[in-house]
Amino acid sequence: MAEINRLALSLSKMAIQALSRLSKASVHVHGAENIPDGVIIFAVNHFTRLETLVLPYEFHKLTGKPIMSLAYHGLFTGALGKYLDKMGAVSTKDPHRDEIIIRSLLIGDNPWLIFPEGSMVKDKKIIERGKFLIYSATGIRRPPHTGAAALALRTEFYRLRLQHLQATDGDLLDQQLRVFNLSSMEQVSKKQTFLLPVNISYYPIRSRQNAIEKIASYIVKDISDSIVEELQTEG
Repeated sequence: MAEINRLALSLSKMAIQALSRLSKASVHVHGAENIPDGVIIFAVNHFTRLETLVLPYEFHKLTGKPIMSLAYHGLFTGALGKYLDKMGAVSTKDPHRDEIIIRSLLIGDNPWLIFPEGSMVKDKKIIERGKFLIYSATGIRRPPHTGAAALALRTEFYRLRLQHLQATDGDLLDQQLRVFNLSSMEQVSKKQTFLLPVNISYYPIRSRQNAIEKIASYIVKDISDSIVEELQTEG
């Protein structure tokens, strides 16, 4: 079951604050007043790798709550994998992924961060001939993924179903609660689930060489052009 390690969260805050000072980057948030009072799924466009680490911290500042996240399975290796586990991230290939997320949303203590496309999308042209289309990792245009929306809808379905069973069928209610490892309806939040779209933009897209790039180039020899591009953007 995904849980957040409080010590890891505190250390992560300090590390990201130090990284922000080092890179001289600044984050500007627009529309925070539109965050509803409910159970939130932040559905975010994915532009660079750094967002996986930085956005939980930024959303925590906005909501005052630790953020759970769904992360690409390839990241769960070595020290980074251990870090993501402690930060409450769930692998995209976890066999119990959906049950873990829906259970957490039913309880409602933690907002979730999900990159709906599951990979970085750097082309913002998403409408073609009146249809939503994006470039996949293979370079093929395809419809956007709907998994984040499906999770929000499924959570609300089960929330309403549990409330109905509470009034009509105690035995079936107990069975349904056990599916999500819940002991009673007292654990289930009455707040509605909201899917909140978040758009990330960078300016400038290409900046000059920055401190993070210099450090990375010193540590990693023959660093790839794509990584350099992201470090320039992120710095």
